[in-house]
Amino acid sequence: MANPSRGFTKRFGRKALWLLMVLMQLLLSPAAFASSLAAGEGYVNYGGTKDIYSLPDLSSDIIGALPVGAPCDVLSVSGDWAEIRTYTEMMGFFTGWVLSGSLEKAAAGDPVLPGNDAALPTPSPIPQVSQPPAPQETARPPQGDAYGSAVVKNPGGEPLRSAPSEQAESLGLYYAGAEAVCYGEPSQEWVYVCVGGRYGYMRTESLYWGDAPQSVPPQTPIAYVTNNAKDAWLNLRSQPSTQAEVLGKFYNGDRVTVIGQVDGWYHVKAGSVYGFMLSDYLALTDASPAAQTGSTRQYCATQYILRGYTLVASMTETAHNEFDLSVQIVVDPSVKLNAYPTGFRLYINGVKACDIPAAQDAANAALVTQFGGHTAFEYDISLLQVVPVDSDGNEILEESVFLK
Repeated sequence: MANPSRGFTKRFGRKALWLLMVLMQLLLSPAAFASSLAAGEGYVNYGGTKDIYSLPDLSSDIIGALPVGAPCDVLSVSGDWAEIRTYTEMMGFFTGWVLSGSLEKAAAGDPVLPGNDAALPTPSPIPQVSQPPAPQETARPPQGDAYGSAVVKNPGGEPLRSAPSEQAESLGLYYAGAEAVCYGEPSQEWVYVCVGGRYGYMRTESLYWGDAPQSVPPQTPIAYVTNNAKDAWLNLRSQPSTQAEVLGKFYNGDRVTVIGQVDGWYHVKAGSVYGFMLSDYLALTDASPAAQTGSTRQYCATQYILRGYTLVASMTETAHNEFDLSVQIVVDPSVKLNAYPTGFRLYINGVKACDIPAAQDAANAALVTQFGGHTAFEYDISLLQVVPVDSDGNEILEESVFLK
């Protein structure tokens, strides 16, 4: 006689095994893992080294790296991404976004961030003067699909107007090369457009509608976030107002493309995201993205050090992702120093890339001492810093310079 309990046991065992397999798949999926992270708690990276991004987007700027075994605090979670707070000797405390896989909750004996056992001040944003909230734009794309795209062609830029009239309020001045999505045919004097998420009217004759937008020389410069405090950040906002939504945080040396200006704000593109940054904290360059494409990259800085010497540093691409480094100390002969830096360290995106050894003893140099080196870096470069090192191997952080 068959044992009914044995058949039940087999069916129950198969069902339990199936449920276990489904549960394991859920637990191992990145989304499930991300949802298990708890904001406000400490974690440790037990996978490979992770790039830290300025936004939860692989096309945004890389602002640092989270090494294997490094601790971090999770501030928020968005899909497969985690916003973290971490620490490096070069950048101090800073925040950014990483893919959340391989982050494990810190346990007893795991490494923790400096000061997690005591209250430490967190980095503060770049001071921003309070302004009244900007009026929310009521303009929206009309019903139906866009007619097509065009680019601003006026060398002096073109205003975006609130209405199809020269007397209407200007919503910003947009530079040649800025892309406009158009919601009308180019048969009228004015056309309704969207530029970087901002809607309004532009004169049809000021836009290039052809099939070769690259033929319009772009005047959309690249700008760098700049501020004296190394651990401060600049907010990217949804509107030109300090009360508007924050879309991202950007640190010294981070690059954005400027498409226009609105009062004391620049309308910028950071990765694939458009927004507004206070112009006082951005340094414009002469280069546009089109001018940099396919060209040799070069970064440089000349900075007078208050102790009495000038630091001249450069980094020039000699082959794809390979760079020659040069650092010069130009000594003020009227100042007698006990010691000069005997070497330098290069940090890329907040992570040490290489040492730049001394070619000669700087302490015995009469006027000029030259240092040199070579490095390779395969990722996008957003922050470059040269840090002097004394004879004991200690970094002289207060005399470091940013390369642009």
